[in-house]
Amino acid sequence: MIEEAIGKVIEWMLAQGGGYVLAVLAGAYIYVLDRRLVEERKENELQVTAFNTQIREQFEKRLGEYREIMDVMTNSTVTVGAMHKSLTASSDAINQLAAGFAKLLAEFQAQQGRWDDRRGAMAKQLEDLQRGIEFLQRNAGRAA
Repeated sequence: MIEEAIGKVIEWMLAQGGGYVLAVLAGAYIYVLDRRLVEERKENELQVTAFNTQIREQFEKRLGEYREIMDVMTNSTVTVGAMHKSLTASSDAINQLAAGFAKLLAEFQAQQGRWDDRRGAMAKQLEDLQRGIEFLQRNAGRAA
């Protein structure tokens, strides 16, 4: 029954001219193309969503890596700062030690100078004693 109706419609279209057949064929072709376009759009939207998800995951991954790098750099900066403070303290201690050694050397040289003065005075006293003993020996030799 449907076949008869379709057949009659096609006969009537052919009887009227080829324009209707071409219009129906063009309409069917347009309908097929429209369906393909809708399917492609849906597929493209799915792909875009998948790509956006991948990009977002990559972005979040890089953001996590960036945070880790920032943490490491912050820790490194803190470590370098602590090392700098330690180095400054060590340098200050070394400078104080050098100043102490310089003062000790100055004290030692001053003591050395005092001992040299005392030694000179003692040497002079020994010479005076030696001269006195020699004088006494010479006078004792004359008196005898």
